[in-house]
Amino acid sequence: MKVFDLYVERKLGAGNRASFFISASLPALLIMLVSLLLVVSLTFITSMALSMEEVMVGLGCGHLLVDGIFSSDDDIFYSVDAVRTSEALAFSGKANAALYLKGVDFQSYFNQRRLDCLNLESVGDDGLLNSVYLSSSVAGKLGVEEGGRFSVLVHDSRTGRTRPLLLTCAGIFSSGYGEFDSTLCYVGSSLLSGDFDTEVMLADPSDIDGCVDYLSASGYHVRSYKDVYSDLYGNVEFSLDVLYGVFIVLALLAALFSSNIAFDYVSRDKRDIAALLVMGLAEKDVRRKYLVITLFFVLLALVLGLVLGLVVSFFIPDLMRYLEKMDFAALDAYMTSFSITIPAARILLMLAGLFVSSSVSLFLSLRKTVSMDISSIIAAG
Repeated sequence: MKVFDLYVERKLGAGNRASFFISASLPALLIMLVSLLLVVSLTFITSMALSMEEVMVGLGCGHLLVDGIFSSDDDIFYSVDAVRTSEALAFSGKANAALYLKGVDFQSYFNQRRLDCLNLESVGDDGLLNSVYLSSSVAGKLGVEEGGRFSVLVHDSRTGRTRPLLLTCAGIFSSGYGEFDSTLCYVGSSLLSGDFDTEVMLADPSDIDGCVDYLSASGYHVRSYKDVYSDLYGNVEFSLDVLYGVFIVLALLAALFSSNIAFDYVSRDKRDIAALLVMGLAEKDVRRKYLVITLFFVLLALVLGLVLGLVVSFFIPDLMRYLEKMDFAALDAYMTSFSITIPAARILLMLAGLFVSSSVSLFLSLRKTVSMDISSIIAAG
């Protein structure tokens, strides 16, 4: 059997020129592209989904939104902040814009998680008149820079009237998620009227449902960010579901490509197969040898696709920033600024699925392909 093992090694490229190995690898190019596409897609969607959730929590309502005032120093809570909200119409010398005002305590509200989401280094009492923090999209629309002033009309629930306010832009932020922060403006809570609600960030969000049940049992009306932003969160889940559907299609394509690779190799080596049969190698052993040869190149293609996919993935944020400069309106529905997170377990599981589907397809197709070629060899003789 050492002779047959040597045959397999030669077909894998041992002792041959580099051109032989390259030529033998070319049929597996499509599988490499499938692998690359899956790795990039899964990394992109996972990274964006995680960043979108961070923005929903950091700029939205925290992990939990409690109606009314709630306070606790329990270790399970990372932060507990009372907020007021209102809508307003802003005016500057250049334009006007609708605003969603969030009244907070600047000293306590902006913890490190929120600062990271806002891409701000710090927020505090800077001595400015009615200081506020504006999203970059609103600031651009109003033509307001840091230190600039603008006016707003805001409803006062205490008097039932609309009153004007003169505000000063103390800072400009951008979460990278235009659809979420396009009208957001942080103001001091004393500038707004109305009832307080409480935003709660958890130290460990893995038990968010348990915290909802705990607070509900204590008499509070509480919702998680998944419920508050159900449409946005549903879009994230839908994107992942679509990706898994794409994976199934690509797995079938990979199986088809693998069968074609095996057919190419067997067709290429008709004379060598005839020689193996003359030397006494059984037909099932021929199939086994070509299964090993083909799976080697399939595995190599998957690994190369994995490596190239990871390399390409780290350029995705640069690509998104480039597209953002082109001012595509559709990009507002996506994150344009996020860090790359490699979902290693999901990627390996998907590639393993591709390899298994290719193996099953090869096993079935080689039984037919090898038998067909043996018959043609005998007939030609």
